[in-house]
Amino acid sequence: MPFINDEPQTGISGVGGALLRRHAVELGVAAIVLVTLLAESIDRAEAPLAGLARVLSEVLPLVAGLLLANGLFRKLGVAQRFSEVVHHSATVLVGALFNEVLEWLLDIFRYGGLVARTGWLTELLETMVYAAIFWSICLLVRALLARSAGQRRRESLPQAGLLGMLPDELRRDIRWMKAEGNYVDVYGANGHRLV
Repeated sequence: MPFINDEPQTGISGVGGALLRRHAVELGVAAIVLVTLLAESIDRAEAPLAGLARVLSEVLPLVAGLLLANGLFRKLGVAQRFSEVVHHSATVLVGALFNEVLEWLLDIFRYGGLVARTGWLTELLETMVYAAIFWSICLLVRALLARSAGQRRRESLPQAGLLGMLPDELRRDIRWMKAEGNYVDVYGANGHRLV
């Protein structure tokens, strides 16, 4: 007997493919932000490679920090223990902290030694605002995609059993049902039918 999982999988496979599928929304929003910032760097008459490096060093640590924080809190089950709001607030806060640590490590790599981070608290607050906006957009896109997929799934599924035998106007507003031997008398706002 074939199972759903026996069907050939299309698209990207492997660990990288699973990560891409799981975080497609975040990566898509990050790509839009990257393109927007690159267009802005062209307007500044910045060298293309310097602009790309600057934009990547701004966007990638933030996205990586948020995804690391989200993964950590999913493993810890924060949403189940507290609420989704606490989970996402903690993701933004810890993601911003991860971003600051990653930027500090990038500065060490870039300049070959320890770099004093002056005004790190102001930068952290600024990063938290960017992280909150970015994460909110991702959550909104995910909610819209889930809603759209749910509507398509409901429309594509045929009604089975008793409901499949009823006309649409009766199926929409069933008030009560009565057993009649091997039949069921279904009563609705617009009449009844013996099925």
